[in-house]
Amino acid sequence: MGVINRFFLFIYALAVGVLLAVAAAVAFHFVPENVWINDLRIALASHEFFLGLGVLSLFSLYFILYTLLVKQTPGEQVAENEVILVQGKDGNIKVAKDAVENLAEKEAAEAHSVRSVRAEMFKQNKNDAPPFALELSIIMLVGADVNAVTKDVTERIRQQFIRTFGVKDVPITVTVTEITNAPVENQKRVV
Repeated sequence: MGVINRFFLFIYALAVGVLLAVAAAVAFHFVPENVWINDLRIALASHEFFLGLGVLSLFSLYFILYTLLVKQTPGEQVAENEVILVQGKDGNIKVAKDAVENLAEKEAAEAHSVRSVRAEMFKQNKNDAPPFALELSIIMLVGADVNAVTKDVTERIRQQFIRTFGVKDVPITVTVTEITNAPVENQKRVV
């Protein structure tokens, strides 16, 4: 869900929360009956009340259509402490999300012209597919061939996943976020 949708959801939840608080105050007789009946008559006579109901109805319709029509890709995001199951010779093996992402980042960082890597793992819901998919964001060196570098990165990671987990054909999406000539930070210098 994007930032705009989160903002709409916040406004919607705030409005529904205020309406529920007013309904609870009326139901538990915190507000005298003659007061809330007069306020309700005044509200029903104003155009702003119906405008507010219309906006709230549009928000409701928007969220209903959003949940029915929008599909997330490539899969469901895995929580920080969640594990993914890989079928091994002796049964299912649990592998932490961080372990998969760190392995992918280390393997991708070994590729020529790659300056920095960030990996994110997603669950796959298909039964025949690998249990997870991977999205990589890389920063690469100026002058390097983007096609060759991304192909090298994906092949390295796929080979490592076959050796480590026995999982073939993991869907890997590589996004080049920056092309830079800056020196690599936090790496040991060989003298």
